[in-house]
Amino acid sequence: MILYTNGCSFTRGHGEVHNTEGQLNPPAKYVWANQIRNHFDDVIISALAGGSNDRILRTTMEYFSKPRQNHVAVIQWTSPLRYEVYVDLVKDWAGVCNLSQTNLTQSVKEQSKNSKYTVHFDNGKYISKFKKTTAYKNFISAAENQTLFVKSFNDMFVQYYKNVFLLENFLKQKNIPFMFTSMSYFGHLGSNPNGMSFDDIDNRPTKYELNLKKSLDLSLWSKQPLTFYMDKNKVSDTDGHPNKLGHKLIGDAILREMKQRGML
Repeated sequence: MILYTNGCSFTRGHGEVHNTEGQLNPPAKYVWANQIRNHFDDVIISALAGGSNDRILRTTMEYFSKPRQNHVAVIQWTSPLRYEVYVDLVKDWAGVCNLSQTNLTQSVKEQSKNSKYTVHFDNGKYISKFKKTTAYKNFISAAENQTLFVKSFNDMFVQYYKNVFLLENFLKQKNIPFMFTSMSYFGHLGSNPNGMSFDDIDNRPTKYELNLKKSLDLSLWSKQPLTFYMDKNKVSDTDGHPNKLGHKLIGDAILREMKQRGML
């Protein structure tokens, strides 16, 4: 059995994304998927630090568009504030990642004012090439202004639910056993007895969002997000990523739920 995973830094690991040649560094050995590797014939980690839900959908579809036998998948969704766009200059997809942490105690307006973004590519050489152009500054400014003046959290969650719906049905069509999970409670669609959800933010979900959410099979989700499973085992007070023990706890929880679902 081959385990396929996708997500963000909570699945690939934090730290330097690229090497000096601009190539992606391999996933860290301590990440949760590698810590449960001995239960599988192989483990594929397509996650990327700072990756968006758009990228998770796109790269997972690209992987399973080819014939794949004897696979199971665990997909870790990330912050709905991130997204990707196609940059014709380098003929590749650019990830647009928010630098500020999501703070559910702030109003949407306050959160939007604090939103700062960076851009990255899977190929690190494209980043330096793009930053040398006059388009780069305008690109970052447009991303920040879009969050401040154009796109609301509601718009971002509409796109998030669409991504989840598409991947859910794609994997079902491919007959791939899978489980969805998420980085944190901000966007987790499984059970949520201990954390705050998007519904608790000051602007309530629209009817469109609620209808989209109703179309999703929430039984496919882990009971809790990764931040719950890692408990307080983070890198430091200023770095909320799971440390080695945090990843072990995540791996144990994911493996336990996979067994409960008959995925192994």
